[in-house]
Amino acid sequence: MAKKKHRKKHQFKHSEAASSPAVSQPPAAQASTPVAPVANAKPAKPTLVVGADFNYVRRDLLKVGVLASGFIIGELALWYLVNHSSFGPALYRLVKL
Repeated sequence: MAKKKHRKKHQFKHSEAASSPAVSQPPAAQASTPVAPVANAKPAKPTLVVGADFNYVRRDLLKVGVLASGFIIGELALWYLVNHSSFGPALYRLVKL
């Protein structure tokens, strides 16, 4: 069997920026001395993932809306049919509640 190539599903830019050191120091110095935050540094804003495709959300919401509309229209049609035609009394005699 061939081995699978392990690849991260998402590669976010902000995770790369967070992993890179803010101050360039030798590797030995980075491990032993903590880096003090700069007083006037602004907090990093979260970056949007370029090319993210969220069109499936819009498509799914449209499908849910169409399905809900169909159920509501069907319920109203059955309500009208049962209450305003001879089908309702016939149905009630058949069920005998």
